[in-house]
Amino acid sequence: MKYLISNIILTMGLGLTLCACSHEEIEVYGANGDGVYFNYDNVSALQQTINFADYVLGNPASLPVTLKLKVMGLKAGTDRKVVLKSKALGNHPQLQVEFPVVVFAPDTMEKVVTVNVMRPEVRDTDYVAVVYIANDDPESQIGAGVKGFQEYVIHATESFSKPKEWDAWGMIQMYLGDWSVDKHIFLVNLTQNNTFYKSNDYYKIVQWNQESVDSLRIWKQSHLDDPVTVDIPFITEDGFNYPKPWYWNQQIEQYLGAYRSSNFAAICNALGVTTRNEYETFHTDVAGLKQLNSVAVSEMMEKYNMFYYDGWRPGDSYKGYFYIPMFADVDYDVVEPAAWSDSSGGSDMIEQYYGPYSEAKYKFMIKTWLKEKGSSFVLNQMFPVMNEWGSVSWDMSIGGEDAIKACNELFRSAMVGGSYDFTFPVIE
Repeated sequence: MKYLISNIILTMGLGLTLCACSHEEIEVYGANGDGVYFNYDNVSALQQTINFADYVLGNPASLPVTLKLKVMGLKAGTDRKVVLKSKALGNHPQLQVEFPVVVFAPDTMEKVVTVNVMRPEVRDTDYVAVVYIANDDPESQIGAGVKGFQEYVIHATESFSKPKEWDAWGMIQMYLGDWSVDKHIFLVNLTQNNTFYKSNDYYKIVQWNQESVDSLRIWKQSHLDDPVTVDIPFITEDGFNYPKPWYWNQQIEQYLGAYRSSNFAAICNALGVTTRNEYETFHTDVAGLKQLNSVAVSEMMEKYNMFYYDGWRPGDSYKGYFYIPMFADVDYDVVEPAAWSDSSGGSDMIEQYYGPYSEAKYKFMIKTWLKEKGSSFVLNQMFPVMNEWGSVSWDMSIGGEDAIKACNELFRSAMVGGSYDFTFPVIE
């Protein structure tokens, strides 16, 4: 029995010897005393970076950072205070850090401490604080612990960059426009979500578009001399309804027609107008409104060509979908009417009464028809042809063949006494 016990003790001793040889010795400041250190697995873990751009919501003046501390040595029977301080690192601007009072209660060996990191004063700048255990402070009641674990480095910045989701989802870019720092901050506050850009919920994004327009208009109305820095696009899709803005007055309607959300959005798209410049664009004098009218008329011509090929719209409905007033004293840039160039049959029907298309002829027709119709003028009245998915016929909703015959007679009569480089067929 005595020999068995001796063998066990020998074996245990050998095991302890092997175990001690397999571990690196930890270097400490005071081998026989108490000490405190940052409690992390390795030196590379003694740092972290915090970006205030990830925490826009609420515009926090500071953010919390947690630090882990550990006491080495024996447990104590009284409270022991640890003092934390910070210092600069190299040429980096020093990060301001607020420290709590840190006290290790009796029998406590580990502690998680929360410090407050102040927002950097300048964007896109790396502010740094080296947090250290100030063992030499008169109030410190615990000595230094493990060497190399007495300092912890905190980097802080406020640096924005376009999230990868902005382009990846597609809908964010389409309905909220190009990314910018100002837009990013604005939308975080509008949506109350620091990561709004991760959403691919169509209905939410549509809602954000319309809420953005409303919010920016309200702001602009009380800051007329200050620029709007956020450009939200106006969308022409069905379902978008932008209320008439406060600046939209009778003079604007004279040149751009009665306010209608879909018309407004289409005009904005044609003019490159967003929330950033809508007020400055439309709040203008008569000369400016005439220029807007000219661009809007070109958009109307494009729209009517699209309506022609939709295949189901009768001609008398065009005005209800999109309409811009036209004026005889404005020299418009014209777009060839779809019916006049329709190779599936529309062209033959139109040329029978108007002959070959030319820009000069079309401008003459517009001015003549404006004079004839006055306030009841609509551009497509001169082209009473309908293309129903490739099947071309006279559009009876706007008079059909009788209407184009009357137009032919009107245009030929208006040419009498003048000199023109175009003609109209004589209809018997």
